[in-house]
Amino acid sequence: MIKEEFEKEKIVAIMRGVKKEKILPLTQALYDGGIRFVEVTFPQGEDETNTIESIRLIAENFKGR
Repeated sequence: MIKEEFEKEKIVAIMRGVKKEKILPLTQALYDGGIRFVEVTFPQGEDETNTIESIRLIAENFKGR
């Protein structure tokens, strides 16, 4: 199912360096604009806490969409 949706949509928004406080409004704006797939990148050589929390927030708030 995901493969078929991905092939249909063909666009992935890549988010790098977005603070967790701004991740949900940004993800909502992308969703409202028709983007259905996002990638949250991990920083190299830096603390990964913000990225892990951002992914958790997206997963909780956009589950099933």
